[in-house]
Amino acid sequence: MSSGVYIIFVCFLFCSCAINRTIPVKQLDASIVPVDFNPQKQVLLVVQIPKRYKAAQKDEKRTQKMEDLFKKYYPYKFEIVSPEEISSNNVKYADTTVYKYAILNKLQGVRHTSNYTTYSSNGGQHTLSPSATTTYLSYSFLDRVNNKQYNNSYQSPYLKSAVEAFANTVMKAKKI
Repeated sequence: MSSGVYIIFVCFLFCSCAINRTIPVKQLDASIVPVDFNPQKQVLLVVQIPKRYKAAQKDEKRTQKMEDLFKKYYPYKFEIVSPEEISSNNVKYADTTVYKYAILNKLQGVRHTSNYTTYSSNGGQHTLSPSATTTYLSYSFLDRVNNKQYNNSYQSPYLKSAVEAFANTVMKAKKI
């Protein structure tokens, strides 16, 4: 096989094995966006991502990554806040005509287990059960005035996909 054909074959092989992280628009549920939410007039409060085993603490690196992704995919005003800052008695965000909605993030771990049994020639056997946990991220709106939480957005194990899906869901719901 010539080197040119070999290179094309290898490129095709690697490209065909890539993970597709795009979210089909038809899978985005516009009903998760409150009817009276106006992204052009209201500032969305985005709750920071907590540390994995210390939920009361902010995960600086992942929260910064989330903020960068919101800047890229969500073309409206938003602010990253702590869970405590979205309470209705916070002076900075007291104007609920501007800061009516917050989005909460939901991190859900799903455990995957496989069983493997090996058999030896003398009739013995040994079973292994390796497992792994995948963490999925989704977002939900919180109406701060009525204390109503809406359904979760598209769930993804990738921060980029979760943020992009959320932004696209808002744009789909508001026909922007």
